[in-house]
Amino acid sequence: MKKGLRGGLLAFLILAEMLSCSRHSASPGNDCISRYTPSTTSVISSSQLDSVNNLFSKNHLSTSGLQFLSLSTYTTVSPAYTGLNMQIAARRFINGLLAAGYTEYFTFDSTGVFMGPAIGAFTGAPPDKDTSTRQSLESLRHAFLNNYKKCTIVGGVANSQPYHPTAPYQDSCLFAQLVYVDAATGQTNATANVNLVKAWLVFPATYTPNPWTFAFPEVTVIDATGQGIPIMIAIP
Repeated sequence: MKKGLRGGLLAFLILAEMLSCSRHSASPGNDCISRYTPSTTSVISSSQLDSVNNLFSKNHLSTSGLQFLSLSTYTTVSPAYTGLNMQIAARRFINGLLAAGYTEYFTFDSTGVFMGPAIGAFTGAPPDKDTSTRQSLESLRHAFLNNYKKCTIVGGVANSQPYHPTAPYQDSCLFAQLVYVDAATGQTNATANVNLVKAWLVFPATYTPNPWTFAFPEVTVIDATGQGIPIMIAIP
């Protein structure tokens, strides 16, 4: 599963992996895995949330299922529009599950008029409401251990050689988060942004999930098939 990431975080991710290994030197057991349920509460300030609610209400936009991450302003100069823009970033939860890999950006002009559509939103068919699962926690742990060494970080300022995890996770605790991912994830020549499927994000329990960062290593496991897909992080 390929992710883009800003430069400068490569060393941080490698250090995090090393710390993850050292923190588990006491060996919590080789079956340690639990389900992780993320918070859906917006992470912006209360005053920013008031502004977001006002903008969405003015433009008859629904805030349902959205976790607001940021509110920023910038100036646009172009033949079509010159002036101040306000941009809101959000993650979407569908049936209580995160639509992983999608961050939506809503842009408004200086008068508060929505300059839609939202950028980065999933635009395909919505999934049905069935959130039952097939994979056991034991099978998810097995899929992680079989695939985590294939997780990769590529790129960076020095365009260094691909980096793969080397820390042993056999005696480390893991988290498994049920999400939706694009059905094209891990498929070749598949059309993206058409359908969502249930999947699990499996990652070390030492990682604190953050809307703006990625766990490393992390393995996506398709719930219906058990296919494990190692994360690939591309640093510009």
